[in-house]
Amino acid sequence: MKRAVVVILCAVALTGCKQDPSELDKAGKAAYDRKDYTAAFKNYRKAGEQGDAKAQTCLGFMCTKGQSVLQDYAEAAKWYRKAAEQGNALAQFNLGLF
Repeated sequence: MKRAVVVILCAVALTGCKQDPSELDKAGKAAYDRKDYTAAFKNYRKAGEQGDAKAQTCLGFMCTKGQSVLQDYAEAAKWYRKAAEQGNALAQFNLGLF
């Protein structure tokens, strides 16, 4: 079980929130890049609640790593699932790892 968690965390760490900023909430991306995870999460959440699949994927990533929020795999899976249902391949991959 420990090994599975380590594999998941390694895979998630490799896929992070380094996606094309032209398709993401730019304020969230800018905040994430300067390591202001609270602002990034707030902006990604706003975009994610409006259906932005890439922002939803970043929310899943941040919940998995515990950036700005307590580490919560169930919450991460929720966001990954929303993005995966829209066809986001990265979210589908990360959800599959869960």
